[in-house]
Amino acid sequence: MPASEEQIVLALAVLLCIVFAVALPDFLTASNILNLVRSVSILGILGVAMALVVIGRTRRGSGCHARELAQEIRRCSPEAVRAIKALTAPSPERNRRLEAELERFAEHVRGSDLSKGLTAFREKRPVQY
Repeated sequence: MPASEEQIVLALAVLLCIVFAVALPDFLTASNILNLVRSVSILGILGVAMALVVIGRTRRGSGCHARELAQEIRRCSPEAVRAIKALTAPSPERNRRLEAELERFAEHVRGSDLSKGLTAFREKRPVQY
């Protein structure tokens, strides 16, 4: 039986954690795990929103009613639903914010701060910008 997509993604995530734990001794510390969770929390919220959109589109195509989708959403955390609504509400301002966020992220990746921070982390010292 071939592995499902979920199993492949889980296996890759576990493999990456093992590689990082071996390469970076402080990777599995509580403070680093907390920093990782903080860094990716917005991606998790956006992932839930995208999943709801995909579920809605898939189900709509197969005859699902809006009430069924609403019941699925109702089971989610109220805070997450509010965040999803705020982040996914269509507006010109939202589009500008998303474009600005992507530009800032690209600048960060191309900039020297990221490499300085990673070097400091590997050398187990505070970063100096």
